[in-house]
Amino acid sequence: MLLSGTTTVMDMYYFEDAVAEVMDEMGVRGIAGETVMEDATCDAASPEAAISLGTALIERYRNHPRIRGCLAPHGTTTCSSGTYRGFMSWTAKTGLFLHFTLQRWTMR
Repeated sequence: MLLSGTTTVMDMYYFEDAVAEVMDEMGVRGIAGETVMEDATCDAASPEAAISLGTALIERYRNHPRIRGCLAPHGTTTCSSGTYRGFMSWTAKTGLFLHFTLQRWTMR
């Protein structure tokens, strides 16, 4: 990526604390988004656990010059409308942003 001129990376999935560390080591600007779903994932047993990981990531990189953390609700097929409403309320209170997949489709 660096050889192609990429200067900023947005990643969303799992073990984002490790992803953020690699972004920092590479010297790129980056946003690491901890995925939140209604079900358990490989790094969080529940949505609440994923949110806890994500908020810790946000705090860890709050004052970093190049790296940011964010919460990343996975998508409309894996998060309920109530979950999204909760996230929208959270962004209004905190002024922080979310990253999510708005639409999913099947390639044919």
